Amino acid sequence: MTDFLDSPFEAHLHTNFVPSDAQCAQIRADLAPHLVQLALVNERIRELSAERDKLQAYVDSHTALISYPRRVPVDVVREIFVACLPTDRNPVMSAQEAPLLLSRICSSWRGVALTTPSLWGSLHIPVDFIVGDPVERSLALKDWLQLSGALPISLSLDAPSGNHAFPPELVDALVESAGRWRRVEFRDLTLQVLSALDNIHTPILESVKAAGWVPNLRQFPLFSVPSLRTVHLHSQGSENLDNWFLDLPFRWNTLAHLTLHSTFDGLSPGNVLKLLRQCHRLVSFAFPANGKDWDHTSVSQLISLPFLKSFIILEPRLDLQTVGHLLQNLVTPELRQLHIPTEVPSSLENHHPFISALKNLPLLESLLIHHSSFTEPVILETLRSLPNLTKLTVANSGGRYRGQPADNEESYGLCRLLGLLTPGESQATVCPRLQELEIRDCDSVLPRVALESFVRKRMQLHSGFRRLEIIWRTFQKEELFSAAEIQEFRSQGVRVALMFPRRVRIAERPRLGLPVPKLQTPSLWGSWD
Repeated sequence: MTDFLDSPFEAHLHTNFVPSDAQCAQIRADLAPHLVQLALVNERIRELSAERDKLQAYVDSHTALISYPRRVPVDVVREIFVACLPTDRNPVMSAQEAPLLLSRICSSWRGVALTTPSLWGSLHIPVDFIVGDPVERSLALKDWLQLSGALPISLSLDAPSGNHAFPPELVDALVESAGRWRRVEFRDLTLQVLSALDNIHTPILESVKAAGWVPNLRQFPLFSVPSLRTVHLHSQGSENLDNWFLDLPFRWNTLAHLTLHSTFDGLSPGNVLKLLRQCHRLVSFAFPANGKDWDHTSVSQLISLPFLKSFIILEPRLDLQTVGHLLQNLVTPELRQLHIPTEVPSSLENHHPFISALKNLPLLESLLIHHSSFTEPVILETLRSLPNLTKLTVANSGGRYRGQPADNEESYGLCRLLGLLTPGESQATVCPRLQELEIRDCDSVLPRVALESFVRKRMQLHSGFRRLEIIWRTFQKEELFSAAEIQEFRSQGVRVALMFPRRVRIAERPRLGLPVPKLQTPSLWGSWD
């Protein structure tokens, strides 16, 4: 290789020197042999690169034969694929996520994915997606469901607000698989179409009616849904849920889990009982209720629900007497969870049916109530009726205990509740097995002394108390627990969570006035799905 030190122009390299014509000719003459040598070197590099590529291809192809993924047993690959599915929802028809994504990696994995029925046993269907291209996408839906083989399937359908002309192809594809439905969830139901479908009474078509599917339903043969175990129906229409229910005779005697939501109104207790007579295998039941037009004296026979463990009443609220009479008509020896949004009773005597019903629930572990629905003697009797209670959720409804003086604020009621639950030396402990206490939407000033006494005495009781959670709607000026105290409680197995509203800062716009800070508070009831 020629060194730059041998160049006659070495002193001028990397400078602003401008050669003369004679010097340019001299430079060209000097470059000629070097250009030939550079061409030879480049040719050699191309030859070596080609040789390297051949060797690399040989090594890569043989290394692939002994690669670990190739040697993973097919059944293990199937398990990995199944673990790729979403865990909090049903998968969608998207090439960006499993299972469709798994079929686009290589031909081998595509074959495994397409022959693994458990990958295709669940699906979420946005109706507007199907309506956009009903023929092609309904065929894709059929192919998806066929890949699930004979396995039970889980479906969720989300219909946007407004009436859609549901394509017959969509209805056909779903109805063909109805015998394998295990879990279904329909959102934004269209209830006004029921009047045209009053002759269809099979469980699956009742769900179809609830979802607002109109075209050609009368042409479908009657069939059953022996695999159906879970049904979630969400109505955002303005129709009364009772009107829908009266036109929709439920016969879902295979159901284990039933959830009904309505943004307008709830079922009357009479229709709740009518429904439960058809669902004797229920394990969990959540529904919105109202106390309209129900004569509890007309109920003649108790309803046995031997497997029911969760009974959740959603808003709107019921009075305590109605809740009591409703529970008295049910035989639920296995009930563990009871959520009741109650309102202030019309008279102090109305609590007797409720207390009587609670005494027939010996295994009840979780209870949610509005604390202002109870007088102090009634809430004491309620808690004493539940010796096995491990979780108590108290929702604030912004009122005071009935019977309390008008000058006593709501905080007096919550403080008294804490006092009832705080173990004492001279009296029997209320709810001796309590492990969790939640107070939601609290707008009271709770004294530190009452909270600290409750937590420490519960810890001394050695009953397994492990969580206190309070969610405020307003700011608490007093610091209740220091970080060191909270860490001390945590070290002893007790989690104390005190959550206050977050102040949202809004950008100042002087020309439109100064910003007004807003508060964000958690929802009162949350989600009961």
